[in-house]
Amino acid sequence: MLGLILLQTITLGMTAYQWYFLMGKLEETVPFSRVFGVHLASTFVETLIPSVKIGGETVKISLLRGVTSLSHQELVGALLAHKYISLLPFVILCAPFITVAARLGAIPGVAYLALLGLVALFALVFWMLHTDGKRIPGATGAATKHESRLAQKTRAVRGFLGEAMTHS
Repeated sequence: MLGLILLQTITLGMTAYQWYFLMGKLEETVPFSRVFGVHLASTFVETLIPSVKIGGETVKISLLRGVTSLSHQELVGALLAHKYISLLPFVILCAPFITVAARLGAIPGVAYLALLGLVALFALVFWMLHTDGKRIPGATGAATKHESRLAQKTRAVRGFLGEAMTHS
């Protein structure tokens, strides 16, 4: 039991360090102990509110907004960057396990769809971050009134995500 408590404490510390690192990338100096306290508070809220982490992340942004000079946009950008970066290893680790479970017939079909959807989401975000506007159908570099809706939406999302990733 003591080993499990230690493992959980290490996990909490590592996740808090990720946020501490993000705060540093945003050129905000916040002591690690403060970031760790904010992370613990948000984790506590996540355990109380069945909101699929939305409640805890909202608390985290709210508390970080109170202890930093960062805007909500910068903190939400950091949150998106954190989720994108931290979920990628999860997807990579899930793929072989789902493949093995599929061979054993021990997994429902919806699990495949969920993994495929997650991979598609990561591919879409990657594409938006690494595509220049000229390769988007209907895009001409600068926004024009004749530009396709896909190109306009892609440009807006790409701009937001690119800014979020550069802030983190």
